[in-house]
Amino acid sequence: MIRERGAIPATLDQLFSECDYISLHVPLKEETRQMVGTRELEMMKEGAIIINTARGAVLDEAAVAEALSDGKLAAAGLDVFEQEPLPEASPLRELSNVVLSDHTAYYSVESIIELKTKAAQNVLRVLRGEPPLYPVNLIRDRGTAAPVAVAGHPPATAETPPATFGKKSIAAGR
Repeated sequence: MIRERGAIPATLDQLFSECDYISLHVPLKEETRQMVGTRELEMMKEGAIIINTARGAVLDEAAVAEALSDGKLAAAGLDVFEQEPLPEASPLRELSNVVLSDHTAYYSVESIIELKTKAAQNVLRVLRGEPPLYPVNLIRDRGTAAPVAVAGHPPATAETPPATFGKKSIAAGR
């Protein structure tokens, strides 16, 4: 499926050693806890950038601070931390090549209005018997308007709207 979508499969080691930018988007589970540590950071290209908007504990903050201080990493963008709020004594707070945010980077009056509008549109569509515009259990094939099932969930249709809005259907991860 990866190749069908025009991408090339790679191991995590390949990604860490070949990418200029790494952006983390994984749930915090036992197998993802501290998935980025000294070993992975040492594999990264000199001057690479790492971004974590997933969960704080998926990376070793001390190792990131060291890689930033040493110049191994050019920069980091972090809006999640293992301990929130980020402790005042964290070495990350002293670095000029890191952007620290409190996981509300999306926040604006406009984004809240849009969020509420899209939620209401989805509810209205489902009540009419139509599939939602923003379902959590399917993706759409880029070549057609046909829904494609993800992670074992059947695609939603007008006849069978999804009944699993609350379930996560993550198709990628570690």
